Amino acid sequence: MEKNFAPLEREEEQRLLASDDFEFEKTRRYLAPLITDALTLFSFSQTDYESLRKELLSTVPIAAKRFLENPANLTAAYKFSTYFTWYISQAIDGYFHIRRAA
Repeated sequence: MEKNFAPLEREEEQRLLASDDFEFEKTRRYLAPLITDALTLFSFSQTDYESLRKELLSTVPIAAKRFLENPANLTAAYKFSTYFTWYISQAIDGYFHIRRAA
């Protein structure tokens, strides 16, 4: 499977976050291919895929603000895109947890 996400360097990601608007629109556009790459690893219906994608894109501002609020994140070895993969995994885990419970 071909990957669509082209990660920036850590410093470039930090500049993107710092210069983005309140809704982190540029960051959403940057992370959209990462979200797509992650979701295409699983078999979702088109409706579920779109729902998860929309949910994750709406989570970007929350994740970005939390990332920026913790000074340790700005000096850590990991990047924001790596940090955001936790949000992706939580959304996917939640989806499968709900499906198993149904």
